Amino acid sequence: MTIAAEWQPVGWDLIRGRLRFARDLFAVAIRPKVDVWSDTQIPHWVTQVIERLRTVLALEKGWDGAQGEPVSAEAFQMALTVLSETMSPDSIAPHVVPTADGGLQLEWHCAGVDLEVYVEADGRVSAWCQEGSREWEEDFYPRARLAKELSLLIGKFCD
Repeated sequence: MTIAAEWQPVGWDLIRGRLRFARDLFAVAIRPKVDVWSDTQIPHWVTQVIERLRTVLALEKGWDGAQGEPVSAEAFQMALTVLSETMSPDSIAPHVVPTADGGLQLEWHCAGVDLEVYVEADGRVSAWCQEGSREWEEDFYPRARLAKELSLLIGKFCD
């Protein structure tokens, strides 16, 4: 499945003394992988995640009461990419948490597993996971490892 954001230009903003092109989220496109033999439905987590992402995308500078930056378009798009590449149809939706530097954190906490994916404002991805005494952390996008962990965090174990 592919999930992508479409952005609508809204003009230029002066941010930190630099001119930056501003844009607003226009639409989120979902393209499921389909074959003629499948009864394809969009997984339930997709709409939950998009609503959660739209909520954090609406945050403005200072949202945390201090210097919190708005979520960057790069972080938003990379979060969609990570989810579309690693989530299975029966995965549970993550909690979506904005970071003060304009990034996002995707979190799953269920069935004794804590899994966190950090998406920096520039789109870089890292991850951390702990289950009992088993723990790992990666400073890069561990696609296969995330897909494996997320395949275990499904509704029948976490709801």
